[in-house]
Amino acid sequence: MNEEDLLKGIVYSEFDNHVGPVIRFIHPDMILNKEYIEVISDYIVLEKHLCNEIIRLSVGNLNFLLMCMNIDNPKYERNSFTFSFGLVMSEKSLCQEIDL
Repeated sequence: MNEEDLLKGIVYSEFDNHVGPVIRFIHPDMILNKEYIEVISDYIVLEKHLCNEIIRLSVGNLNFLLMCMNIDNPKYERNSFTFSFGLVMSEKSLCQEIDL
């Protein structure tokens, strides 16, 4: 496997009740520039009906495999906590759509 097929980074995001979707952690830091963040910001934390699904987002030369989750609990503001975890991979990575 060559370097283009390897994992490039990870990203953790959550829905902030005051500002909306926010990327809280990226590793390595330099994997996403401001342009990438602006493009993906609407897709990093998804609506409830898309939670628990793996979403592939292709932007520029990167593929994002994102899993958005929602926890319903009255202890959270708005009675829920929504977050996502994602893998950042090269555009030439082995990401395929599979119908189950």
